[in-house]
Amino acid sequence: MRNLSLSCSYVVTLPQCNITATAVDIDEACTWAASERLNADGDLEVEFWKIRQIGIEREGLDASQSELGAMFTSTASHACPDDVSQIVSMGVVMDERLLVIVTRSGDIATMSLEGDDQPFDLVGSIEDGILSAAWSPDYMQLALITGAGKLVLMTPTFDVLSEGPLHTEDFGEDAPINVGWGSKQTQFHGSLGKAAAQAPAQSSLSSIGSSPDDDTLPRISWRGDGAFFVVSALTPTPSSPDALRRRVLRIYSREGALQSTSEPVAGLEHVLAWRPSGNLIIGTQRFGSFKGAGQGRGGRHDVVFFERNGLRHGEFGLRETARASPDGSHGQRSFRYKYLMADSGAHVADQVQLWSTRNYHWYLKQEIPAPPDSGKPGRFTSINWHPEVDLRLILTIPTGVIVRTFKWETYASRTPPPIDSGSVVVADGTSVLLTPFRTQNVPPPMSSYKLSLPQPASVRQSTPIHMSFSDSADILAILWESGYAQLWDLKTRLGPGRGKVMDPQAIWTGTIEQTTDMAPQSFREIAVFTSSKAIQTEGALARISVIGNERSSSDFLRVFEVGPAHFLPIHSLLEDKELPEGEVRNVERGSRIVTAVPSNMSLVLQMPRGNLETINPRPMVLSVVRQDIDAGNWLKAFVTCRKHRIDLSILVDHNPVAFRERLPAFLDQVSDVEYINLFLTSLGNGTQPAEVISELCDAIRVELERRDLVKYVNSILTAYLVKRPADHEAGLKFLLQLRDSEPSVVEDAVKYIIFLVDANTLFDVALGMYDFSLVLMIAQHAQKAILALYGEWLYERRDFRQAAMVFIEAKKPEKAMIAYEKGLQWRELFDLAVQEKTSEEDLVEMGRRVAEDLSSKKRYAEASVVLLDYSKDVREAIIALVQGNHFSEARRLASDPSSSIAVMLAEPHITEDICEMHEQLQKQLQRVRELRTRKVEEPEAFYGMEDAGLHNVDVMTDVSQFTAFTRYTAAPSTASRTSKRSSRSKRRMERKVGSGRKGTVDEEEYLLKSLTKLVGKFAGIQDDAANLIPHLLQFTANHRAEAQSLQDEVGAFEAELKAALDEIWPKGPDEIEGEESQDSWAARMEKKEKERETAIKQLTKPALRTDDWSAKLLSVGRTNR
Repeated sequence: MRNLSLSCSYVVTLPQCNITATAVDIDEACTWAASERLNADGDLEVEFWKIRQIGIEREGLDASQSELGAMFTSTASHACPDDVSQIVSMGVVMDERLLVIVTRSGDIATMSLEGDDQPFDLVGSIEDGILSAAWSPDYMQLALITGAGKLVLMTPTFDVLSEGPLHTEDFGEDAPINVGWGSKQTQFHGSLGKAAAQAPAQSSLSSIGSSPDDDTLPRISWRGDGAFFVVSALTPTPSSPDALRRRVLRIYSREGALQSTSEPVAGLEHVLAWRPSGNLIIGTQRFGSFKGAGQGRGGRHDVVFFERNGLRHGEFGLRETARASPDGSHGQRSFRYKYLMADSGAHVADQVQLWSTRNYHWYLKQEIPAPPDSGKPGRFTSINWHPEVDLRLILTIPTGVIVRTFKWETYASRTPPPIDSGSVVVADGTSVLLTPFRTQNVPPPMSSYKLSLPQPASVRQSTPIHMSFSDSADILAILWESGYAQLWDLKTRLGPGRGKVMDPQAIWTGTIEQTTDMAPQSFREIAVFTSSKAIQTEGALARISVIGNERSSSDFLRVFEVGPAHFLPIHSLLEDKELPEGEVRNVERGSRIVTAVPSNMSLVLQMPRGNLETINPRPMVLSVVRQDIDAGNWLKAFVTCRKHRIDLSILVDHNPVAFRERLPAFLDQVSDVEYINLFLTSLGNGTQPAEVISELCDAIRVELERRDLVKYVNSILTAYLVKRPADHEAGLKFLLQLRDSEPSVVEDAVKYIIFLVDANTLFDVALGMYDFSLVLMIAQHAQKAILALYGEWLYERRDFRQAAMVFIEAKKPEKAMIAYEKGLQWRELFDLAVQEKTSEEDLVEMGRRVAEDLSSKKRYAEASVVLLDYSKDVREAIIALVQGNHFSEARRLASDPSSSIAVMLAEPHITEDICEMHEQLQKQLQRVRELRTRKVEEPEAFYGMEDAGLHNVDVMTDVSQFTAFTRYTAAPSTASRTSKRSSRSKRRMERKVGSGRKGTVDEEEYLLKSLTKLVGKFAGIQDDAANLIPHLLQFTANHRAEAQSLQDEVGAFEAELKAALDEIWPKGPDEIEGEESQDSWAARMEKKEKERETAIKQLTKPALRTDDWSAKLLSVGRTNR
């Protein structure tokens, strides 16, 4: 939303010169200008003019002084057009204090800036000539392009860092990896087949050429940090007569290594600049019907952007049909968002355009026309930005140097309230964009109104140089550099409505002529008189104005009336007190203020990315509130405070005496009960002393009682309760008074006072007043019910059924329904929901929640009933029945006979279970076999036996070293069997017994128990198969095949399980008890084995189901086949 305004402009004329280049010496604050000409021998003669103090400096404005500083003679190059300067580069190397020039003939010369009348020294010469040269921003490297097509990098002492060919077929180090996506070889070619895909693609580069305005010279531009530079050059002359030369951009690193090459662009011109921030490389492109032009409207001229990788990145079109001059390349020092384009035509003067961008839109801000030269159209010979001073532009014409300094400025309306519109105007070429922020906040580049500016043909530039709003009316003044001006009455609509936002009309146009010519004057300070104060002096009354802000201190006074002049220090007029600190508000870094709208108390900010935000700073709001209070606009001040969340006690704190005097007027305007209650509450929480708050509350209460007792009953109660301390007893007495006089409003008044004050406090106060009717009235509306608390207690103990019954008794059906839902008492829940007239949508949602909870508890049949009756979801009801294996009911609910949802959900589930049980049976059976084999082969190791005779040896310990594990245990314990264990370790050992860990003595017992559980699980699978198979037979042939497969799998596993059980629990002969010798080793072994196997033998063999679960129909059909 900012515009580029001309701050100052100066022209230094150098007669009989041909200025073509400039260089700025920052240390001496001077500018060197080079004037070149050819002598009689055809050699180049260059004069160097030293121009001091161009522009406004901090120490003031001095007259521009120019003097001839040096001369240099060199050989002229005739390989370039006549209108091209012989000086390729001119710059000041600050570290070396040298002025360096590079000529097209190949000479590099330097002149020391230490002292006056220093001669030029020829450092060296390149025989092939130099086509282009550019210093890096830090002047630590010099890039050259020779006439032989070589790129050379030099140091400030002119040592060669690198040298290489400019034209190469290599893309560079940052070449992208191409995998063929989107190429011709990967596309579908229809009937042409693979031959078309494999055919070589015809190159389109031959049709891409350059602009006819191209001067064929290469260009160099460095990035702002000096890490990379870009070279723009035409391709070598092709061998084919039909081929065209085209512009190619090559990006190099600081070491001279090629990084990337630009994509081919038709009509690309020689203009080149790298944006100092580094993200874009700028060129220009021509469109039209000439050979090699870009496809587009004839005469179209675009500024195009490239990324560092060589790819295009956007563009914008120039708005005047012209050609880009070679001097456009000097725009590489453009400041941040601005770019230069020097336009010229055959019969018109050159114009420098200044563009800026915001929100992806390019604005044409300024145009600088070249002054005419002896009746001929003016021409610019060079364009440069000042290296240090922002927005200072140095332009050269053949006879002088033009310096223009710009500044950013926001053109905003300055009319005082209440007619302030908050309008802001943005310049964009021949149009201005207007937005009144009082009524609209339109983000750029859009606007509320676009005003096209008509202008006569005599005006050389199309963009205005300045704009300004009137201080007293809605009038916009627009000024051009030639003196042409326009006045527009904007007629901005201030209030809401359907009319036009603006209806501008031109009320005056004309040319302003300069009638007085005086030398520029300089002032160190400009004093603005902001306030005045009268002081009594000896003999006369003088008016003394305070300069600057109230805290400034100066010894300058100005007396406006005739009388003795008294000069006193300004600080004597200031009161010795601390100024109030303003509010600090954090905003995004880089935000800018666009305008302020006092009537709306708003401030418009523009964020760095371009979007607009409107805020209401508290100081602005408080200022308007104070003005409304002083003017007696109480309602407006109250609404403003309420809207912006400002403490309403400011209505009293601003002027307490005036508020008491105007209290009836305040209540006349702020008559709404809710507003009065809000004001009293804020007053009670304010910072005023307790006695002041009590006096104000009493005054307001008395006035309200006088006006209408019934209407303001809540406000009167509030006035009693916000006092410090609160007068609860008086408020309750007021309720008793209402009960006798206005019984219809008592109930609502009691509810309101209980809302303001804790019910227990009111209950205690009522007891202290010895009025049982008042106590009963408070208790009835205080919600002191014991049933509700009891219900909450039951609910917290998760006794949902009892809690629901208590909530119903306490008349709290909402909580009862929650308790029923948590307890899955769905019948009672929906009965109560229907009684409470619950909406259909809530019933459906409630049914889904209850069904989900029932399904998680395996209550699928009940879940299906809920889904069917209350959620009306037949599909989900069928799914619930299928999950619960209620296939007959599921088929009954399915309206479509071909629906096989039950089959699809159940059959894979049974098959997966059979596979898991088969795998478990194989593993556990194999492990039982291993254990029993080891029991027979290695009984001592398995049972841990020791010889009983060893107990008679005295040297042996009575504590056995055998543990409860076999040698196959993964982690054997060294603890003795008879060692003492704590209760905690005993519980841990009890949990380990029967855990079935591999290698323990309890493993076999665990395996047998696991197989017993497997038999029970298989019984459930048999039931599921018995329920499912008959339904599978009712569907298609595929389903019948699945039924056959399912029955075969279940039957096969049944046979496998039966065989495994017979193997584990064999039918052997009765055990024969024999009498053996007590000392026999076999007897002791047999006894120990019997003790260990007692627990295992107690596990009875599980019995498989004997009922027939299979479908006989499938067996019969199989026998027939």
